[in-house]
Amino acid sequence: MKGDKKTYNINLDGTTLKIGFGSPAQNNQIVKDAETRLNEMIASGVLKGGEVIRVNGPASLPSGNDAGPQAGPPLSGGCMLRH
Repeated sequence: MKGDKKTYNINLDGTTLKIGFGSPAQNNQIVKDAETRLNEMIASGVLKGGEVIRVNGPASLPSGNDAGPQAGPPLSGGCMLRH
């Protein structure tokens, strides 16, 4: 995203991953930006792992399907998506 406007916002609030749309974009760009952000959060230790994480917020089907599996591997219990 290198200085560009974010097309998708992802932040951790307790055990809930708050997600939502940013600047308008096509799904292919939103999915890339969401994956980049999740990888950043995992690499920096924000998503450390644990038992369960909830994902809450608006998502297109492609970005929502990417967020769950991407966030789930560091967790022993998995990920619950709520749209």
